Amino acid sequence: MLHPLAGDTVGVAVWLNDLGQAVGASRSCANTVLPPLAYGPHAVLWDRDGTVRLGNLASTKIDLALSLNNEGDVVGVSGLTDDSTVRDGTPAFLWTKDRPSTEKAIPGPSSGGTE
Repeated sequence: MLHPLAGDTVGVAVWLNDLGQAVGASRSCANTVLPPLAYGPHAVLWDRDGTVRLGNLASTKIDLALSLNNEGDVVGVSGLTDDSTVRDGTPAFLWTKDRPSTEKAIPGPSSGGTE
């Protein structure tokens, strides 16, 4: 069972690695966007230790952990402001156990970087 974060009521996993870790989003029923475009206010990692909140780039509305490898490195997307929408583009982030911060936007067209 994938438990949502404390205070949330819904957890949605979108990727599972070979070690049984899963990533996705945690939120309440009031701010749930269902798959195939699932996202919420909290990007999360589920592992043996429980539910880990991954943080965000700036938005408290659009965050989603999309994939992880067997090392536990997570990539996802996060809005830059609470007014961001999925149509505005959402920058990618990288979260690692060694540097657990989603303040590392991956440069690309949606985050103002270059290709």
